[in-house]
Amino acid sequence: MKDVNDYFLTKTVQVGALRKWMNDKDESSKTEIINLIFHLFNNRYIKHLKGIDSGFLKLAVSCLTIEILESFKQGVKDTTGKGRKMFKNFLKVKWNFFPNSKTLIFILTSVVEFCIKLKQKMRGELCKIIHL
Repeated sequence: MKDVNDYFLTKTVQVGALRKWMNDKDESSKTEIINLIFHLFNNRYIKHLKGIDSGFLKLAVSCLTIEILESFKQGVKDTTGKGRKMFKNFLKVKWNFFPNSKTLIFILTSVVEFCIKLKQKMRGELCKIIHL
C-alpha cells in the first residue's frame, strides 16, 4: 500500500505537500493552500454551472459554496444544523457595506429555506413513488 502522503489531491498536488503547507504556515504556503481550494471548488462546482439553465442548481451550488467558505473561516468541521447560521454570518460580513443589508440577508435566507423545504418535499414524493 502506498503512503497516504503520496496520494494526489489534484494532478500535481499530493497529500504530503498539503500537509507541509499546513505545518509551515508561511505566506507562500498560505498562497498554495488558497490556490488549491480555488482549484478544487472551481473544478468540482463552479465551472460546471456554465451553460446550465437550472436556477435551482445554481442557487444550491452557491449556497453550498457560501456554507463551506464560512465553515473554513470559522474552523467548523461539521455544519450539520448550522447551515442557516453559516449563511447569515457570511452575508453579514460580505454585505455589511450595502444599505438595507438586513433586508437582503432576510430575503436570501428565506429563498434558501424555501428551496430546502421544496427539495425535501420533492425527495419525500420521490420516495413514495419509488416504494409503490
